[in-house]
Amino acid sequence: SINRGTSKKVFFLYPNIKPVIRPRVILPLNLNPYWVSGFVSGDGGFSIVIRPSNSYKLKQQVAFRFHIAQHNRDIEVMNLISKFFNCGTVYVRSNSSQLCDFVVQDTKLLLSNILPHFEIYPILNLKYKDYICFKKALEIFLSKQHLKQEGLDTIKGFILEMNSNRLN
Repeated sequence: SINRGTSKKVFFLYPNIKPVIRPRVILPLNLNPYWVSGFVSGDGGFSIVIRPSNSYKLKQQVAFRFHIAQHNRDIEVMNLISKFFNCGTVYVRSNSSQLCDFVVQDTKLLLSNILPHFEIYPILNLKYKDYICFKKALEIFLSKQHLKQEGLDTIKGFILEMNSNRLN
């Protein structure tokens, strides 16, 4: 992608090319909440995972994740987002992808810090449907209904309506 800079292949094919030096962007002290929602619309997401676990009666554990990914040169932006939400973890991936992530997995923090933001400053694209499924599933989880088969099945249904599983 163009945002990753000039590739080695381009330098090889065009040896006289001189890349433009990118100016240093001065980040604001406080982020605009509308900007944050727009940023999440493009580079963030909501996900729910159900994995095997012998710790539960139904032998399945539900986990929630709000995340944003960026090139690791933008880690300062990720730290600002963490400060904005007053929660979450920012880390650089240990593989060769050169990406960093902002992640919130704590269900209480999702409920108190993340969901209220998107109620006031909603996502204005298809990810809004993911947010609604995520929110409803989190409500089922926090009311402990996921410990019964019916609640777990409802959450599984929400997962099928989210992200790449969604048909429309």
